[in-house]
Amino acid sequence: MVRLPDLAGGEAASGALALSGDGRVIGGFGTDTEGVRAVLWLAGEPRTLEQVVANAGGHVPEGWQLREVTAMTPDARVITGNARNAHGQPEAFRIVLPCAP
Repeated sequence: MVRLPDLAGGEAASGALALSGDGRVIGGFGTDTEGVRAVLWLAGEPRTLEQVVANAGGHVPEGWQLREVTAMTPDARVITGNARNAHGQPEAFRIVLPCAP
């Protein structure tokens, strides 16, 4: 067993909730100076889901806070989880990436 590192500036409070079919992508939550964030661990390194989406050429709607990844398809292209919408209300999200992260 290996501890998953938290995001920079985090409180060492992270958790895994989802796993790709080949085990290379781990999804869950981590913390940083902005609070709890949805995280993907790629090659053991944490990335906010917003970073992964931006690297794939997409964007998260303004004001949304992605809080945790709760599930993903075996290829890690479709990712679901919990967020806060632009009005601060809890809401689910579904993100479809053009290719596996």
